[in-house]
Order: sequence, then C-alpha cells, then structure tokens
Amino acid sequence: MNKVGRPTKYDFKFCDEIIKYFDQEPHFASPVVTTYKDGTTKEEVKFIPCDLPTLAGFASKIKVCRDTLHEWDEKHKEFSDAIKRCKDLQENILITNGLKGLYAQPFAIMAAKNIISWKDKQEISGDKESPLEIKTQLDEVQKGIISKAVTEAVKKAFKT
Repeated sequence: MNKVGRPTKYDFKFCDEIIKYFDQEPHFASPVVTTYKDGTTKEEVKFIPCDLPTLAGFASKIKVCRDTLHEWDEKHKEFSDAIKRCKDLQENILITNGLKGLYAQPFAIMAAKNIISWKDKQEISGDKESPLEIKTQLDEVQKGIISKAVTEAVKKAFKT
C-alpha cells in the first residue's frame, strides 16, 4: 500500500539544531557612554536581553509550521527529548531576564504563565483539629439583593 500525501521534512539533525537555537546566553553586556552638555562622560554597562527563542521562531527558521514541530514531537522520541531540553533552556532565559528586569513586567508574567505554566496561587490552611471555616455576615440589604438575583436566575432558567 502506497502512502499518500507529502513526505515529511523531518530529519534527525533537527534535534541538534533546535537545541542550538534555544541554547543561548539570556543577555549580553553592552558598554554605554553618556556624554553630558558640559563635556563629561559616564561609562556604564547595560544588559540587553536576547530574543526569547520560541518553537514558532525555530519552525520559521527551518521553513515548517509550528504544528509540524508538534507532530514530530509526538512521532519521534529523540525530537521529543530535544523539545523538553529546549523548554528548560527557554525557562532559564525567561526567569533570568525577568528577575534582572530586562523584560517588561507584564510580559514576563504573561510569558511565565503561558510558556512555563506558572500560576498565581493562594494557599489557605487551618489546623488539623479544626478545619478552616469562613464566615460572612450579610446585612439585610445584601441579603435582599442576593435573594432577588437568585429568584430572577431561577425564573430565567425555568422561564416561569
């Protein structure tokens, strides 16, 4: 039986290439010289973040779609292992540059949540003998508002 469709572009060499693409220093130092109106100068070092490597960027580099990389990830164990290594490298870059303040804070937070699955988390605990109990007191106005909202929701749900 003949296979139908376009042959895969997968090549074992992509395992090394993707790791090389992701394996970069998080940032580099660049000397900055500021010259003031009075002619004095000040030299300092500014850290410049590297471009955050992504699967989409690597896919573009080798002229395939990101979905193709995900297919290879599922079909080829060696490529899957390379992707896992790349995610570790990407996480290191993101954390290092985020902690140094080289990324805008909203970007660093969003990227950490979406790329490396960080979450905002609150932990509330009580002691072992008495479980945590939360009590809320409502005044009569608040009770009335809640009662009215519940009644309207029930009417709407059952169309009475």
